[in-house]
Amino acid sequence: MNKLGIIHHSVRDRMHHLTLWVRMDRVRSFPAFRHANDGARMHGGVALRFFGMVMIAMASAPLSFAQPDATDGQARLTGPAAAFFTPENVAAPASKEQMRATITALMENGRIDAGELDFLREVAAQTPFLLTIPATPGGLSVPPASDDAAALARLLISPPNMHTLWHGDAEKTGQLVEISRWGPLARQRVANFFGSKLYDAWGQSNLLNAFSPFVDSLGREWNAVKALNDPAAVRAGKELLIDGCAIAKQKVVDDGKPPLEGFLCAWMPNSL
Repeated sequence: MNKLGIIHHSVRDRMHHLTLWVRMDRVRSFPAFRHANDGARMHGGVALRFFGMVMIAMASAPLSFAQPDATDGQARLTGPAAAFFTPENVAAPASKEQMRATITALMENGRIDAGELDFLREVAAQTPFLLTIPATPGGLSVPPASDDAAALARLLISPPNMHTLWHGDAEKTGQLVEISRWGPLARQRVANFFGSKLYDAWGQSNLLNAFSPFVDSLGREWNAVKALNDPAAVRAGKELLIDGCAIAKQKVVDDGKPPLEGFLCAWMPNSL
């Protein structure tokens, strides 16, 4: 009678225990999944395209991104973003929600122009400034932004390399989740990035190592998302990881490689 072995995995918060029974005499014949050589192509060509788009648009700005506080106390907004700064709502400092909605509107056309970048720098500097919008040609006196709003402006002014944020750290993962909330395009870019990282982790996983690269990678990010303070961000982050798993699974199929074991991601939708 063949011996049975048990491979037991626990995603870091111990919420989900994955137990796999296998016949040990078949281990040697189980295919090993090696790191995908084209993973780097997926990273550079897809996952980082959102940030590349932002940085290309910002390249026309006259001031250095390394000095986001170089301001002159004036800015101008046009288009949909201007609707979030009116005489009625500028009496109080800009909130995180107000700034997120403004950034989403700014990103609708896929670029940030020099005038919009100037506005972002004023917000990031957290000093009063005069904002001109079409409805108020004389300008609005805008008070210093809240810390959270200023942090969002700085995040868009100097977007980080997403690879530096994938380490299971709540603060860093929170930045990825925040960026994903800047509209459909931004969300898809972050989901694609999650998918590329999970695809790479699956490429390093096999039965002999108990799929630990994939389980550990997914578990770290899942727990980092759970540690976020904003319930809406927690749900958004979990949904990104669910989508990332689906993207990784499809990428594996498209590349003709052994499929990603379904049970590794199957528990996630029930844990939103």
